[in-house]
Amino acid sequence: MFLSFFRSAKFRFLFTLSALLTLGASLLNPVPQAALAAANVLYVNPDDQAQAAGASSAIYSSEILNLANWKLQLPIGTQGSVREIKQPALDTYSIDPYFLVNSSGNGVQFRAPVNGVTTSGSKYPRSELREMNGTSKASWSTTSGVHTMYIDQAVTAVPKTKRHIVVGQIHDSVDDVIVIRLEYPNLFIDINGSAGPTLDSNYTLGKRFNVKFVAANGQIEIYYNGSSTPAYTLSRNGPGNYFKAGAYTQANTSTETDDTSNNYGEVYIYGLWVTHQRASPDTTPPTLSNVTASGISDTSATITWQTNEAADSFIDYGPSATYGSSQSAPTLVGSHSLTLTGLAPATAYHYRVTSRDAAGNTAVTGDLTFTTAAATSSTVPTAPTAPASSVTTTVPAAPAASVPVPTTPTAPVAPLPQAGGGGFSSGGGTMGGGGGGLPTVSLIGLSGSLPIGALGHAMAATSLNSSDGLLSLDIAFSTQMLGANNQPIASLTAEPTSSLPMPPSLNAIVLAYDLGPSGATFSPPITLTLNYDPARLPAGVAEDSLVISFWNGSEWENLATSVNSEAKAASAPISHFSTYALLSLAPAPAPAPIPTPSQEPTTTLAPEPPKSEPVPEPTLTLAPPLSSEAVQTPVPVLPVPALSPAAVPEPPAADVMLAPETGLRASEQASAPRTQSDANPTPIPGIIIGLPALAVIGLAFRFARKRLV
Repeated sequence: MFLSFFRSAKFRFLFTLSALLTLGASLLNPVPQAALAAANVLYVNPDDQAQAAGASSAIYSSEILNLANWKLQLPIGTQGSVREIKQPALDTYSIDPYFLVNSSGNGVQFRAPVNGVTTSGSKYPRSELREMNGTSKASWSTTSGVHTMYIDQAVTAVPKTKRHIVVGQIHDSVDDVIVIRLEYPNLFIDINGSAGPTLDSNYTLGKRFNVKFVAANGQIEIYYNGSSTPAYTLSRNGPGNYFKAGAYTQANTSTETDDTSNNYGEVYIYGLWVTHQRASPDTTPPTLSNVTASGISDTSATITWQTNEAADSFIDYGPSATYGSSQSAPTLVGSHSLTLTGLAPATAYHYRVTSRDAAGNTAVTGDLTFTTAAATSSTVPTAPTAPASSVTTTVPAAPAASVPVPTTPTAPVAPLPQAGGGGFSSGGGTMGGGGGGLPTVSLIGLSGSLPIGALGHAMAATSLNSSDGLLSLDIAFSTQMLGANNQPIASLTAEPTSSLPMPPSLNAIVLAYDLGPSGATFSPPITLTLNYDPARLPAGVAEDSLVISFWNGSEWENLATSVNSEAKAASAPISHFSTYALLSLAPAPAPAPIPTPSQEPTTTLAPEPPKSEPVPEPTLTLAPPLSSEAVQTPVPVLPVPALSPAAVPEPPAADVMLAPETGLRASEQASAPRTQSDANPTPIPGIIIGLPALAVIGLAFRFARKRLV
């Protein structure tokens, strides 16, 4: 009975009607892929359906982590210039599989494959957050304030061969300072490339743990899994620091057999907090004690004293309480000792000591005195300290055999101070620079002398030169020179360098220097001059195209540069220290030659008809027979062979024809990934196709009714 029903006309009618109705419905109402997005699905493919079904309501990583003061660096982009996502775009950004909410919806996935591109100066890929301060890069000192980062995380994947990954760090302007590193299965603290304490010697992938970095008072402490005792404490004094968190894979294609994106390091971060507490300002000056004058001779004396904290050393001295000479040492110490030389014999000297701590607080003693010893016979000939022109008026004449040791005259003449390396005048009194003047800045890789005042002002116009003679710094009198901690600088460094980021396109680096300390600022700007050798310039480079540029951490920035082609020097004002380079703009490649009218374009634009063949006869079959006059007329006939099937120009290639709606080239359409826009086509084509389908359905229905009747 069932078989007879399946063979009946009624079954065939019902089956046909059902199929046609299904076809018409699908044509009229294509499935809208946008419905997936409405269900909080970030990314869907067949392998992700189960994951998407179990995801929480979190869509963006910013719903799990506070990303307000971070930027994201990804392992994609171009080598040396990775893709960076900054605020406010970062709050709503995700990219599978490098940065997105994990499948459980309770953490953020960071993934860096071994074949990813790297940042400038690094050979390993990263999917990592870099701390910011609003739109500026974060930069703080370990000696000012309290800086804390807490990370709750788990390492979920390591590369297959070199199973190393960094999962949290403090970095400075040059290199990493201290990091959390997994060399699977050993999880430990790494101090700038040196292995520190082990946190977990048998770490298993997916195990959740937390670490806390605390930087304050010149120290960095690392806490592990909530312990109140630091796992490690690093003594670190310095500015320019910032936090980083995420997956910094320590492997690349040169370390791995599998160099595909299926080989990667991966981290889930469940919580990330950063705080910066401003320290109460230090307003307490150092305490001075045990001030003593000892080792007193006829021409020298040593002054010693103690301070209860590290501070510099400064002495004012002279034959009266107005002093007039000074001696100093800029190093911050607790035990101080300075030797005064070039003193006059048998002379009473007044002096006072001054010490300034790192916060700029100053302590000064009252007026103190000591008296030099009387001159010995060996010093009698050189005892007078007044100028030679005044000796005859102050020393009474006497027989040479009975010249007495001079005593203090009724109108004493102050002894001239012993000038150090370059003196300067202030307030009418000559003061020695370097050995006998105000504190001087310590110079590394530079020659010259730079006296500095208590507030960081240059106390003399100064020109400093590098040891190779190719760099000079011109500093005007009263220029304020401050370090990253906003205190007067203690040193300046200039070192040639060749480890540099790539210059901009068409540029070449002629020479470069690292100027330090990092974070040093100058107000008003000082002048940097770089001397060049024309023989070292790339061929074809014009000297007036040279420009001084500095590395700002992500790119080279050009400065307003003046070039003196006669002196072979380029100069620019600079207001801070960084890596500076002299760049040359390479000549652009010569443009391709443009064909001149004398050339024969017909020999290259289209095949030339064989000269030995007559005009092809097929022209007589394409139109009614021509008159003998028309056949003999060459003008209308000659183009015909040029447009023979072999020479007819092809229509424009498919790959230059834009496909409708998608904007993709037609040849790319088949392989192009589907996007949300092309997954939701306009319903008009479906309606146009569906109407004939409905007509077919109507005809089928009428036919079936006749059969049934």
